[in-house]
Amino acid sequence: MRASTRVGLLLALSWCVLGVSCSQAPITLEAGSLICRLDERGHLMSLMPRDSDREYLAPGEAAPLLSVRTEGRWISPTALDPSSPASMGLVFGDTGIRVDVLAIPHETHLSLDVLAVHADTLVDALRWGPFPVAIGDTVGEIVGVVRNRDFAIGLQALNAKTVGGVLENEGLWPGNSI
Repeated sequence: MRASTRVGLLLALSWCVLGVSCSQAPITLEAGSLICRLDERGHLMSLMPRDSDREYLAPGEAAPLLSVRTEGRWISPTALDPSSPASMGLVFGDTGIRVDVLAIPHETHLSLDVLAVHADTLVDALRWGPFPVAIGDTVGEIVGVVRNRDFAIGLQALNAKTVGGVLENEGLWPGNSI
């Protein structure tokens, strides 16, 4: 069975996007003064301002860009396949699942779009993150923004199929799968 869908995510940052470099791992996503790097597995490895050595990604915690839920379990990507200058493929071990993600730079934010889900099995859900950050001054549970006096980062879902936070209802009904 091959599943395919299009799901969007807006990674809202308080800087202007300068560019995306996806030609090889690690991949660097730049937004104004922010530099975000992904490792060869498709996990965040750094969230740093360009003009500082302050690391905002919490140390020692897993930070997959995207996870998939299949057969009752969440799976993080195990490999990053940079397939073109602006898109990348996330591979999920030996499950036969690959998710193609497109990074689209905008003036004030970076959009990440799931272009396709290729799978030999049913994929029940996709989840961006979680992105553990070392910021705790102000945490917005509804809007999904964390900030301190110098830095703010947030996630915003772009369509009705996207739920913010933890997936509470894991039951699916016919026609409601990816």
